[in-house]
Amino acid sequence: MSKNKVDECFDIFKVPLNLEEATSLINAILPQLEQMISNTLEEQIYDDLMDKNGGHDFIDESLSKFKSGIK
Repeated sequence: MSKNKVDECFDIFKVPLNLEEATSLINAILPQLEQMISNTLEEQIYDDLMDKNGGHDFIDESLSKFKSGIK
């Protein structure tokens, strides 16, 4: 949340939520959090596999060869 949004809603964290409101808020943000966690794990696994298999080195070498061929 941007600082401006916090300033506009200065009481957002001062007024406690009741159980229904808290449950609604959690249900609203949970899918987004799950997707963010999934994306982060997927990226980390991809990077780990690329490192194990020398994929990053292969890409770097291929790009170097490609760039040197362009000049």
